[in-house]
Amino acid sequence: MNRITIHIGHYGSGKTELSLNLVRKLLKQGRKVILVDLDIVNPYFRSGEHKDELEKLGAKVIRPNFEGTNVDVPSLPPDVARAFIEKDAYVVFDVGGDPSGAKALGRYHEDIAEDDYIVKCVVNTARPFTKTPDEILEMVGNLEGSARIRVDMLVNNTNVAKDTTPEMIVESQEVVEKAAEMLNIKVGQIGAMPGIIEKLPESFYEKYKDIITPVELYMRKDWMD
Repeated sequence: MNRITIHIGHYGSGKTELSLNLVRKLLKQGRKVILVDLDIVNPYFRSGEHKDELEKLGAKVIRPNFEGTNVDVPSLPPDVARAFIEKDAYVVFDVGGDPSGAKALGRYHEDIAEDDYIVKCVVNTARPFTKTPDEILEMVGNLEGSARIRVDMLVNNTNVAKDTTPEMIVESQEVVEKAAEMLNIKVGQIGAMPGIIEKLPESFYEKYKDIITPVELYMRKDWMD
């Protein structure tokens, strides 16, 4: 596993859920973990909201000094440097969901380039602007340009929270794979809630079982159900 995992993607893709799930998985393995919340645009559904909870579990959580802004140069704490200095830690970056947010990551592109990292672009085909391969291609290009970094893989995280069906994931995989082919990368992960994984068609599960990842919902608000 790479020391640094970077999750980028459009609003509603589920990149924050994936970041929180990965942090918890690494903590359970006894790893030293740093979560860097670089979502400087969206004031809601931020991984940084879980700072107190995750730090009780042993993680270090770094988040912006202010929220709900779209300025080009965000006020980020100097603690972000810890992600590159503490080489014994696994680092998870949760990056903002549009080009403005991705610019925050671009500030660190030289440090990232010198480290062991992977960039995962999270795709939810149930959301606007990422429903087709061409739309996914455009999103990736915009985010890469702003973040000054290349995407290494796509993550198919198609869902509508608790209304997700197995058929949605099966149908979306063809779309995401087509986009990955156009980008000359791979679909390296499929995210799905545990209750959905068990209902996937056997042939689909057997084909993709090595990349299917259970995703618990930590950001889902009670009032949304």
